[in-house]
Amino acid sequence: MTWLVGALLAAAVLAIVALPFLRRRNLPKESPDAVEALEAQRQAIYREAQVLYNDWTVGQVTDQEYQERLRAHRIRAALLLREEEQMLEIEERLEEEVLALRGNTPLDVAAGDDHECPNCSQLLAEGVSECPACGAKVTESARG
Repeated sequence: MTWLVGALLAAAVLAIVALPFLRRRNLPKESPDAVEALEAQRQAIYREAQVLYNDWTVGQVTDQEYQERLRAHRIRAALLLREEEQMLEIEERLEEEVLALRGNTPLDVAAGDDHECPNCSQLLAEGVSECPACGAKVTESARG
């Protein structure tokens, strides 16, 4: 009897431990990042505009309706493109800030105070004694 209770207890523990791993397979795949999602929406608008053009050329849509709907598609695509560009600019600025914090591209380089590693030409922050990219020692003469 104790053997049966032990086996049931072990099976229950095994099921509890394995359950999270089994559920992961059912999770949806990673969603595309925001920029890719905006680009996909914009491409869908372009396809809709192409279908609209095809409908117009075969006479299924009047000239006025074609112009109105095409204008709406263009406005939606332009707004998505603007949002996409803003997101890319934000990502670029964040990347620059992260690199600056890591010492790979210092903020003082933007002010015209650029120093390069003599070994790999990586931009260096003021007062750095070794290159963060290649590890080469940087002397005072190499800094400028």
